[in-house]
Amino acid sequence: MFAIACECAYFLTTLSVSASLLSNTAHAPYQRLIRVTFDKYPVELQIQLRMFIQRLSGPTIGFYCLDLFEITYTTYASIVAALGQNFLLIVDFVRSYAEVGREDDNIQYAFSQLTDVVFNTTLSAISLVGFTESTHPSDHHNYTL
Repeated sequence: MFAIACECAYFLTTLSVSASLLSNTAHAPYQRLIRVTFDKYPVELQIQLRMFIQRLSGPTIGFYCLDLFEITYTTYASIVAALGQNFLLIVDFVRSYAEVGREDDNIQYAFSQLTDVVFNTTLSAISLVGFTESTHPSDHHNYTL
């Protein structure tokens, strides 16, 4: 199971980093192109360059997940952070559950010790009073008024 999780993590990391590199590479020429003066280029090339700049300034070029969000470095970092947080929560729950189990064992042990102490104390108090149960008929006294 751990091997499958590692393979999935490797696959998602490779896919996310590749998608992020594609997005960054696709938008890399944008900063250069907006500084270029187009006066020295022919009109047809100027139109193509302006269309290209418009395309680069529009929606982000890259891989999208169900057209909801683009896969970038920040998306990957958010996913890793969420998985790490959930892992730490699970570890904390398991640890606290183990502590609760130990507390239950300690409570049961303390209860058994308490009952032993109470039982032994009761027996010693009875022996101090001198109360003994006798079944011999001569020990029974008949008192009449």
